[in-house]
Amino acid sequence: MVIRRKADVDAFLDRFTHIASWDGEKYYLLLEDQRNEGEITLMKYPDGSLTMYRKNVSYWDIQELPLDRKEIWKHRKELNKQLGGLPV
Repeated sequence: MVIRRKADVDAFLDRFTHIASWDGEKYYLLLEDQRNEGEITLMKYPDGSLTMYRKNVSYWDIQELPLDRKEIWKHRKELNKQLGGLPV
């Protein structure tokens, strides 16, 4: 799975629960953020809500932030590194 077009973002969201890990409360996917020397965690809750959490050497989010398609598109480089070998 590779995100090349904005339509690929929808495919990624449809498959999120198949790709991500489950911690008993939510599905999550941890991405390396090389640009900011940190990590980005994408999360999806059973009710369908999407959030993200960023942490790096300069700052970290105080709380989870809403995740939308624009943010996923913005971080597609990191996602593609992680998802490159996964089937569509």
